[in-house]
Amino acid sequence: VSAQKKAEAALQEAYQTLDQKVKERTTQFQAANQRLRKEIEERKQVEKSLKISREKLRLLSNRLIATQERERKLLAFELHDELGQILVGLKFQIFSLRHKLEGPADPLWNAFEETCGHLDLATEKVRRLSRQLSPTTLEHLGLAETLRQLFQEFAQHHKLLVKNELEVLAGLLSYVQEVNVYRIFQEALTNIKKHARSKTASVATEIRPDRIVFCIEDDGRGFDKSRRTLKKSADPGLGLIIMEERARMAGGSLAIQSRRNKGTCLTLEIPRR
Repeated sequence: VSAQKKAEAALQEAYQTLDQKVKERTTQFQAANQRLRKEIEERKQVEKSLKISREKLRLLSNRLIATQERERKLLAFELHDELGQILVGLKFQIFSLRHKLEGPADPLWNAFEETCGHLDLATEKVRRLSRQLSPTTLEHLGLAETLRQLFQEFAQHHKLLVKNELEVLAGLLSYVQEVNVYRIFQEALTNIKKHARSKTASVATEIRPDRIVFCIEDDGRGFDKSRRTLKKSADPGLGLIIMEERARMAGGSLAIQSRRNKGTCLTLEIPRR
């Protein structure tokens, strides 16, 4: 009986010890659970704040780009209608003095011809800068024709041949969408010439019932998309970020496929108006 009572007492003590340890462990688990819940709540708050910050940053970016477009349009107007007219008027004034010269034998004849040539070159540069700043042909000729002129200009001044397979896009996009598409093409061609060092590029469009798909492809050096790094670039990936933001402003998306020494393909999808 004594041995049995000792065993029961030992068992009771073991139960008490186990119960105490269970209570302690439960308390520890509850405290850990509370800390975890607090951390999860704090993380949710941080993620919410980051989301709000990203939305504000995107809104600010959109406003900056829109403001930039307005400033470009104003500057283009001043270049074309003011400086351009001044250059044209100056050329007419110089031509009005032509009758005072004694023909090609006059010592000033070569200087006169050279001055007129410089004026023509300056006038053309002003007009080209005006077109680059604000493509007024978008309102009059549409997106497809404006892009064709852009391709011709790149071929002429940058020695970049663009294989054009654009379709007629009249009435399919809003003016804001057309401006953003034009800027994306402009930036893409600049990147192809500056970074890819490709001599040719191809552009194609596909008109679908709900959207328009643009494809810009080159056979240049390519880049590591995961690192967003353009080799020897002073502003790695900045042009791509701007193009992606403009695609979002147009309600669409921009997909980029590129590999080193395998070229780059940009796929731009814009919803139809």
